[in-house]
Parts: sequence; C-alpha cells; structure tokens
Amino acid sequence: NALSNLESLDLSSNQLTGEIPDLSALSNLRSLELSHNQLTGPIPNLSAPTSLTWLNLSHNQLNGTIFGINLLISLRTLYLSHNQLSGPLPDLGSLVSLWHLDLTGNRFCLPAGYAPSGANAVVTKNLTVNYSLPCTEAELEAIPGAPQNLAAATGAGQVTLTWDAVRDAAGYELWVWNSLDRKWEAAVGALTATTYTHSVLSDGRNYYYQVRARDAKGMRSPWSERVRAIIVPGRFPPPPVSLGLHLYYQKYLEVDKVVVVAPTEVSDETMEQARAIVSGMLSGKAGRLLENSSGKYIRISIYKRDEQGRHSSQVPEYLNRYPDAPGVAVPVPSGWVAITPQDDRRCGVFIHEFAHAIQFAIEDRPGGAEFGSRLEGLYAAALDAGLWEGHYAVFTVLEYWAETVRFWFEGRVPDSLVEGPTKLADYDPEIASLIAEVFGAASVPAACQVPLSEEQPSLLHP
Repeated sequence: NALSNLESLDLSSNQLTGEIPDLSALSNLRSLELSHNQLTGPIPNLSAPTSLTWLNLSHNQLNGTIFGINLLISLRTLYLSHNQLSGPLPDLGSLVSLWHLDLTGNRFCLPAGYAPSGANAVVTKNLTVNYSLPCTEAELEAIPGAPQNLAAATGAGQVTLTWDAVRDAAGYELWVWNSLDRKWEAAVGALTATTYTHSVLSDGRNYYYQVRARDAKGMRSPWSERVRAIIVPGRFPPPPVSLGLHLYYQKYLEVDKVVVVAPTEVSDETMEQARAIVSGMLSGKAGRLLENSSGKYIRISIYKRDEQGRHSSQVPEYLNRYPDAPGVAVPVPSGWVAITPQDDRRCGVFIHEFAHAIQFAIEDRPGGAEFGSRLEGLYAAALDAGLWEGHYAVFTVLEYWAETVRFWFEGRVPDSLVEGPTKLADYDPEIASLIAEVFGAASVPAACQVPLSEEQPSLLHP
C-alpha cells in the first residue's frame, strides 16, 4: 500500500462525512488527527497502527463503544470528546503512557466495581472527575460480556489458552503480543471454541494474550484481562503490574528504591552493571536524600539501539520525540525516569542521566529549593571564572550538575579543559564540595572509572 509508511495524518476542521475507513494498512501511523468534522459510525479497528501516540477524533458524531482502544499501549494523547460514543468504559489503565485524556461529551458508563488497572494518575483523575454514572442493566446486556478466567499454560514450543464461554457469543478473537516484535496481532482467525494452542519461539521473548467475544450481530465485547506466558524464565523477570509500566519493559530489578527496567534485548550483564552503578552511587548519603513522602521514585530505563538507529526516542516515555539523544531524563507521573543506552562506554551516559534524576528528586523534597539556589550560584560563579568553556557543562545549570557529577565519579575532568589528568576538586572545588555533600563516600564500579591513559569519553549530546 502506498500509505504504509505514512506516520502522520491531519484532516481536522474540514467537513468530512461518513464513516472512518479501514486503517489497517497504516501500520506506521503515529499521529491521527480527524477532529472537528462530521464523521459518523463506529471507531474502526485500530489494532494495526500500534505505534500511535496521538489520536484525536473529538467533535464528530461517532457512536458505539471504544473497546479496541486498549491495544494502543503507546498512546500519549487520546481525545474523543464531544461524540456520541457510549457503553461501558474499558480498562483504560492499560494505556500506561497516557498523558492527555479527554472523553467528555459522550455517554459512557462505569461497570460495577470499575477500577482501572496500573498506576496511571492521568486516567484515574479523568475518570474520577468526569464519570460517575453506573451502567444500567440494559447497557450491559446490549454488548457481550468480557471472557473471564483467561489462562495460559506453556509447553514445548506452544502455549495453550483457555477461557470461560460467554453467553450468546458467536465467536471469539484472540490477540497476542510478544516482547521482541512488540505489536498486537490476531493469534488466529475467528474462533468458536474456548481454547487455542499457539506456537511460540524459545528465544527469550515473552508473550501476552487477550481475548474478546463477538455476538451474532458483530458486536464485540470488552477485552479480557491480559495474561502473560514466559517461555524461557530469565534472571530478571518482567516488572510488577502494580508499577503500571509499558509492555516494552520486560526486565526488572530494584535497588535502594530505584527501579531499573529494560526490554528483552538488553543483556543480563547490562542489568547487573546497572545494579552495581546505582548501589555504588547511593552507597554514601544520596540514598537518604531520595526518600520521598509523595511516593515518587526514580526509574532507570535502559534501551538497546534499534534497527532504525534510534536512541532514546524508542523508549515509551520519550517515544518519537527529539532530539534523539543517547540519554535523557524526563518527569513522569510516578516520578522521574533516566533513559540510558546499553552501549555506554565507561557508564558516562548512565551516571549523567541518573545525576539529573537525583537532582530532580532532591529539589522535590522539602528544602529542595535551597539546594537549587546553591547550585545556581555555583554555576554562575564557574561561568564567571571561565571554567568549562566550550564544554557541554556550560549549557545549563542542569547539565553543569550532571556533567560534574559524572567527572567526580569517573575520577577526572576532560583532557580538553586541562593539561594532564586532573580531579574535579582541583578544577572546580566548589561544585566538587557540593557533590561530596550529596554523595559522601559513594563510588562506581572500576569499569566506569576512566584510567589516566584513556581519553575521556564523549556523551555525544546534540
């Protein structure tokens, strides 16, 4: 299809009428903007463009349910306001990357006992403010019920799925997602039985399944609860569901209240090194400074450069954003995430981005403004003294902190600034003193320290 590579489509504010056509050919679509038209009918099957991060269908005359939305797990923005959509709300808690949500001006209802899974505060707040009407018996009977008790049993090269039959169901749709291909797709064509055996690979990928019913009129039910099948158990399990993280993350560890996650393709050795770096950097005083009464926490997200050559822009929290730097630290609803690559010479990007997250956490605590003011003063003084000229550390106070923390742990400042190996305390003693107050006697593994005979690695920031 000529449009298979289309990434963004904006047809908003026209006078388009009729139903939204089949979008299954637009597998690479990331942004779909059809708001402020006169479109009618149901929302079409959106299972193909699983990379969608922006979906705006607001201010139309669309009707029906929105049960298919659950599979768009990369969505950051979902606007469906001011349509004629109705029926029970699906579990929007599965949209763990969602930052913006507007469902107002429709006729949704909440099933009894409705509670979104995961930990997305955006979803919880939106539903609490806008939706309090329970579903009536008639509204619930108008659609098939969601299949219950979906279970997955692993065997030699296969997973056998079973679930309870749904009353008046004419058939079932079983969908699968695996942690290397990372896209939802039909595991099989239409099913009439309540069991299916799916052939799988034993190359480290994990599998996830969901099933829904379909009645004789073609009305589809909500999706069942998701089940996971781990074919080859690894050293690092997937993160707990309670963290509400994207399925992209399939490896998990926690050390000193810092969560480290990564996709399947990141090596176990990289995870072990991450454990050692976090443990080392927090072995002094910094660990106590990260205690946060608000429940926020730091997450380290490690990625491996993909086939398209993408760095941090492949990670859910920074998906398709620019600049596509090797590392970045950004706020998320649960706290802060530091994104860092697997291929990281001397751990420089890891230390730099973790330092950003630590600063954010310190400044979020009571008294954090005082730390920020002191750091601003040291940054201004360093600039006045002509320190760090031509180096990334002069860009902003944030980069000044992150780079100097890196040099403090690596044991020296860049050769481009001084003649001969020089410690941070000898080049910029004031910032070295502040860093020592924060980290105390902390250290990093020897593999992260730069020998005197080796040139300081570059972070390759834009």
